Amino acid sequence: MLDEIPSVGPAVASVILTFYDPQNYGILDIHVWEELFDGKSKNFCTIPNYLYLLEKLREIAKTHNLPVRTVEKALFKKNKEKSQGRRND
Repeated sequence: MLDEIPSVGPAVASVILTFYDPQNYGILDIHVWEELFDGKSKNFCTIPNYLYLLEKLREIAKTHNLPVRTVEKALFKKNKEKSQGRRND
């Protein structure tokens, strides 16, 4: 398992998996998490949460016939734009 390598936690493992297979993996990121699950979680960066995130990303990707990474990047961008809009208010 990747998380058994020193200094590799769920977030870093998600990056490695995403670069290895962007069709099926996305990056564990707070912006994507907030966009999918409508809120912040102080402790979202866990293996069970990554698996849950992947499940949701894969559902969306399958529905739209897109790679998981493409869906993850779109959700990231949407959340960043929303948060920038809040700061400009």
